Amino acid sequence: MIVHKIKSAISVFRQFWGILSGKFRLQFILISLAIVAGAMLETLGVSALLPFIQALLNPDELMQNRYVQPFVSFFNIRNTGAFVMLVSLGVVFLYFFKNLYQVLSNYWQGKFRTNLQGYVSSTLLKSYLHRPYSFFISNNSSALLRNVMGDANGIMTCVISMFSVITSGFIISFMFIFLFITNFTLALGLLLSALLVLIIPVFVLGPPLRDAGDNLRAMDGVCYKYCSQAFQGIKEIIVSHKESYFADEYRKAYKKKNVYDVKVCVLGRLSANLIETVCITALILIVAVSVVSGRAVSDAMVAELGAFAMAAFKLLIAFSGLSTSFNDFIVQYAALSSAYENLSGVSQLPVEHAAEAVSFDSSVEFRGISFAYETNSAHEILHNVNACIKKGDVIGIKGASGAGKTTFVDILLGLLQPSGGAILLDGTALTEDNMQSWLKKLSYVPQTAYLLDDSIRANVAFGVPEPEIDDAQVQAVLKEAMLSDYVDALPDKERTVVGERGIQMSGGQRQRLSIARALYTNPEVIIFDEATSALDEETEKEIMESIDRLIGQKTLIIIAHRLSTLRKCNKIFEVKDGTVQVSENP
Repeated sequence: MIVHKIKSAISVFRQFWGILSGKFRLQFILISLAIVAGAMLETLGVSALLPFIQALLNPDELMQNRYVQPFVSFFNIRNTGAFVMLVSLGVVFLYFFKNLYQVLSNYWQGKFRTNLQGYVSSTLLKSYLHRPYSFFISNNSSALLRNVMGDANGIMTCVISMFSVITSGFIISFMFIFLFITNFTLALGLLLSALLVLIIPVFVLGPPLRDAGDNLRAMDGVCYKYCSQAFQGIKEIIVSHKESYFADEYRKAYKKKNVYDVKVCVLGRLSANLIETVCITALILIVAVSVVSGRAVSDAMVAELGAFAMAAFKLLIAFSGLSTSFNDFIVQYAALSSAYENLSGVSQLPVEHAAEAVSFDSSVEFRGISFAYETNSAHEILHNVNACIKKGDVIGIKGASGAGKTTFVDILLGLLQPSGGAILLDGTALTEDNMQSWLKKLSYVPQTAYLLDDSIRANVAFGVPEPEIDDAQVQAVLKEAMLSDYVDALPDKERTVVGERGIQMSGGQRQRLSIARALYTNPEVIIFDEATSALDEETEKEIMESIDRLIGQKTLIIIAHRLSTLRKCNKIFEVKDGTVQVSENP
């Protein structure tokens, strides 16, 4: 069992080390060395109490000590009063320096923890954002949010625990060296008592703590899910009077989470309480037996006991911290493993480099395209599809719900990789190497506009840093999307904040803003994915006027249920039974 525990500990540290980048590894090593120096200072601070107490009880004898004589001569000490003052000032200076050092060390540790937390969280998010679209189809967004935020917090707890283990470990080691030199019997009794109780968190409390930690993390994900669902569907929730249902579901999930939280809290601190009780009991009994057995209580023994008591107090804190930190580490093991697994995938993500150029001067062709989702590979959504879109075409895509219209477009957008066939751009196959060049020629307008809780200006220039936004282009595309009159009437014009998901705008205005965003990059191809299906007929007519203005300027691909929406398309692609039938629109 002990060998298994050692292997597990090595595995945990390997995962932690694997999370750290080169910069953080160097900082971790330097901080660890600083912690060792701090532990030595703590031991020196306790050991300094021994000569201080001896100086108070019997200064003449201490002044004659061969190790003290050089200091007496150097400072030209003539009487015991001056000697006691010198020792006192020395101890005060040592404690001042020790605690100042600990403050600086704690600052460095805190800075390291928070920087690492930010690095882990941002790197996790980056790793997710660079995953293929299929990854998000099969993973719950609440779980991903939990991983990005919660696991980063778990890593910070692991770092705190690890630094605490290092600090406690070296303090315990140095203190016991001092104690064994000072009083072998007392030190041995205290060590055996502490080790006996320290076994409890490793072999007894470890497994249930780890289970509780895993369950706590899982319930965190459930709580994230219910909270996210409640806010995302707030309109439907209010209208259907389902506030109580979602609040109750969240409360139930949080109640289950609390059960594991309490278990972690109790078990995590139990060993520290046991260690304190056993060590204090052992120390008192050893001293009492020593006195009762007839050993004389001399000044030297009083000095030893005073320093010993201080060292024992420090040891209790160190053992308690060691136990608590070890338990905290066990609780956060699931978060550490999850972060390690996700961050390990970062190195496997494609490296961003200059994309191969690809042209769209003539056509984009679907040649023998087939596609099936991994979860149901036996059922092909599209089978041996052949279709050609020429530059300047206005393509209408129709078909029943679930026929594969959106899948067809997602393949064109590079979101889904076909299981068979190829897409040809002016005769050149679309690959990972030239995908970025192709995507720069595209813009996409979804059925429901995704708007940032930011200004109209920032929403149009989606993802462009504030200083780099082209205001002239923003105004031009707002006009082209027939939204400039609305914006100009606002007090803050294009700097007006639209609210979360554009809640302060009408559906038609949100779609116009989405069209303006699509035009901002001056694309060659614009895809409208049922962009008017959620609008009333009058608003749809107005939006279609904006789209019609683009005919002849851009290649347009329009997915729609209503045939009236496709009236100006020159070609109709009907998706049916896994195939695409192409017809000219009269």
